[in-house]
Amino acid sequence: MTDSAGSSTRLQLVHSRKPNRISRSLFVSGDAGPQGSLFAQPKPGMIVFVRFPAIDDAGFVNVITSAQPAYIFEMRLAPRFDIGTLSRRVAFDLFEKAHATYVDATAALMSGNEHNEALQKISDILQSGKVDMQRPIVFLLGSAASSAASDSEILSLLAAAGKEALEVLFVPG
Repeated sequence: MTDSAGSSTRLQLVHSRKPNRISRSLFVSGDAGPQGSLFAQPKPGMIVFVRFPAIDDAGFVNVITSAQPAYIFEMRLAPRFDIGTLSRRVAFDLFEKAHATYVDATAALMSGNEHNEALQKISDILQSGKVDMQRPIVFLLGSAASSAASDSEILSLLAAAGKEALEVLFVPG
């Protein structure tokens, strides 16, 4: 991968060990310099995979409020938010407060389309020009059998769409 200056950059995988290790600083660019806490800039190119069966309500809220994602892609075949104190209404209120766009990427599968057609629809969304990488992007994953795509398939779709994943975070790690 190359950045705008033409220098080579490397994809950095970040594995969090515990949901409570998520903090706003993981999602803030270091480019703001010494006063970064005053003028925090989101970290461009960050992809966050939330493994929903393994996260609790507080961890999920922490990820969304800390990351302030531009997009949240629903990859679970049976999207549910009823864990702990969380509900669908509370989750969507949280997305709205974060100014995040929620995209149900599984709708194509629910309409009876094949897996490859569903992946193509996700690819079309990523290539539409609406999805930028200036703020983190969150993908909500279920188990391998209950997700529309795996993390590696999603990273391949992003790369094919010209979206550079500069840093990848798996939650919980």
